Amino acid sequence: EVYQAALLGLAERSEDIHQKWHYYQRVIDECTTSDVPGNSWYFGAYEHMLWLVEDDLFSASDDYLDELIDGYLKAHLSYCKETQQYFGWAYTEAVKWRLKFNNRLDKALEILACAAIRLSEKEEQTWLIENNNGTVEEVNKNFSRLHAEVYLQQERWREAYDGLLENAPDFLEAFWGRFNERTMSYFYMLGRSAEGIGDWETA
Repeated sequence: EVYQAALLGLAERSEDIHQKWHYYQRVIDECTTSDVPGNSWYFGAYEHMLWLVEDDLFSASDDYLDELIDGYLKAHLSYCKETQQYFGWAYTEAVKWRLKFNNRLDKALEILACAAIRLSEKEEQTWLIENNNGTVEEVNKNFSRLHAEVYLQQERWREAYDGLLENAPDFLEAFWGRFNERTMSYFYMLGRSAEGIGDWETA
């Protein structure tokens, strides 16, 4: 635990991007999720590396990103199991990373299928409701929205449009929710999918 903390401390204090990457990579290579059960630092190392790539501070090939996101998901699922957080959290975050990088979107759909199977289990529903104050209905809608986002990037316009329209969040439930970035992004995606199916008036 001390060794892992030292590596993470070095990563956080390093001003050189390559040194940061080096120390986060060492956490992944030299430690495991079982070293410190329930430790969010381990999957956090993967997350920090993904942030570096997202911010264009470090370049990574599609194959390496694929491995990085797979490792992130595995470590995050282990954390969820140890802390009794519902697994859907880890699954959806992994899908979001694949969407951000447009990386192996077929895998994103596979991850969502795994998430749906897990959500049907009693243990998952208990952890979701009792430990996370969530509902099965809202999580299912979230899964459906992510499906639609994947379809949008795959240019499967009709499936994207139908999914985004059917599962849109209630953006009018609060005044602030009408004008934030998430709302604008959602309507942009809906408009883009409408354009894709040739419905110009809606777009």
